[in-house]
Formats: sequence, C-alpha cells, structure tokens
Amino acid sequence: MRRTSSHRRIGDRLRVAATRRAAGDRRVLVLPDVAPGTQLLIGRSRASDLRFLEPTVSRRHAALQRVDGGWLLVDRASTHGTFVNGRRVDRAILADGDHVDLGRHCRLVVRT
Repeated sequence: MRRTSSHRRIGDRLRVAATRRAAGDRRVLVLPDVAPGTQLLIGRSRASDLRFLEPTVSRRHAALQRVDGGWLLVDRASTHGTFVNGRRVDRAILADGDHVDLGRHCRLVVRT
C-alpha cells in the first residue's frame, strides 16, 4: 500500500526514531522541522502517528502541535498522565533534551 500523505510520512519517521534508545532506557523522539499547525497524535490507537502498545498509554493519549518556535505537547485527558521532566502536565512546550513520560512505562527523550 502506497502512502501519499506527507502527514503519514512524518508519522513513519517518528516511529523509526522512537525505536532508538538513549541513556537510561529512554527512547529518542526526534521531532521533525515542519510547518506550524502540523499536529501529530500519540497513543495506542492505530490512527496514532506515534503508536505505543503499552497498556498504560491511552488510545488517544496526547498530541504534538507544531507552533512558532517549537513543539507543544498536549495531554488529551489520558488516564495515567503525561509528564515532562518529572512533572505532570496538561500542556508544555518541549525543548531539546526534555524527558517525556507517557503512562507508567513509556519514556522518551526529545531531540529537536
């Protein structure tokens, strides 16, 4: 099946990047340089751009929104929460090197 959507290709690149491991058993999430307004969904759902099979990650756990000057991480009322650098957040602008935890066991380090 051929994918023609640029949005889907970005999601594919995120999936590949998130499989690389960083120190401390965190997966590396390399955020692409795309136009402001781009949104990427994170969760267990097959419709997610960045999909995790971990049970404590909600189907529609969070979203990444490209804004002027960076990426905004928005929790979508997840059950087990979204954390940036150890603090539970509803929304947060991400910086290079931030640690993001989704649910209880999905640990990411952000690279911009």
